[in-house]
Parts: sequence; structure tokens; C-alpha cells
Amino acid sequence: DCADLDCADPSGTEGIITCGEDCVVDVACKRILKDPARIVFGRNGRLDRFKIHGRWLFDGEMDFTNERFAILVTNDQGVIVQAELLPGALFQTRSWAKYKNRDARRTGGILRAKVMKRTIRGVNYLNFHAVAYGDFSAATLPTMTSQIVVGSETASLTKDWRPTNRGWVLRDRDF
Repeated sequence: DCADLDCADPSGTEGIITCGEDCVVDVACKRILKDPARIVFGRNGRLDRFKIHGRWLFDGEMDFTNERFAILVTNDQGVIVQAELLPGALFQTRSWAKYKNRDARRTGGILRAKVMKRTIRGVNYLNFHAVAYGDFSAATLPTMTSQIVVGSETASLTKDWRPTNRGWVLRDRDF
């Protein structure tokens, strides 16, 4: 997967490369840019919250409403956050493809997700925002890999997060 550092792109421009067990490239994971993220542990029996937004280089065309949207956060001990929306879950507004599930605060899963293609200074990006709830108590080590999948596009970022009083935070200035 994208956390396989043995298959890293040596130039650092594309991020991490997804490899099979034989370390043969399967799909290139692009690097997530502008990736602030936060894990907040719930209190009084409430679920933990994961929030992330960012963008990556994107030159293709995609009907986001007919594509899968997935979140995966891992560390050396395994999966911390894993949630997925199936094709058809996102609906198109004027600028964003969006999803909302108010029950996620109680039941777990993705509360909100939105994606859009955006051009900044002549460069095309895929922008995303997501909030998910669940049991993220496996977030015990600072080095974590965030992966976002939209359709056939995958982007990732492996960095050291900072501990907070109630969880973890990753800010742009941290990398």
C-alpha cells in the first residue's frame, strides 16, 4: 500500500508508490498537499473524531458522484481510521460533490465528505474535506500515513503527528 516506504519515489514529487508484494509498481499514490488533519478522542462514551482536508495534483476528469471515496489512516501497528463511501453516495452541488450522514456522530463512519476539481495558478488539483467518527484508539504512535481514494485516484502522506491533550494533530507547518 501507500505506506510501503521500500517503494518510495526517490524524487519525492509523486509521494509514495503503491507496490505489490514483489515491489512492482501497481498504482502511483500522489502526495497529499495542504494536509491539516486531527484526531480528537471522544469523552464520556462519545466516538473519536477524525478530520482532514487537502489536495493533490489531478489532471483527469471524473464524475465524483459515480466514484468511490475512501479514507485510510495507519501506523506501524495497523489501521486507525478506515471508512468508505460507495459510488453514488456523493451528490453534486454547484461546485462540490458532497456527502453528509448526521448519524455518524453516534454510529461511526463518515459524517461529511466533499471533493472538487480546482485550478490554482494554472495547476489542477483535486481538493477534499472529510470528517469521520469511530474508535481511533489505535492512534498511539506519532508516525501515521493518511490515504484518500477518489475513484481510481489515490493520494497519501506519511508524517509525524503532534500529540495534543485529547488526540493528535498534523499541521502544514509540521512538514
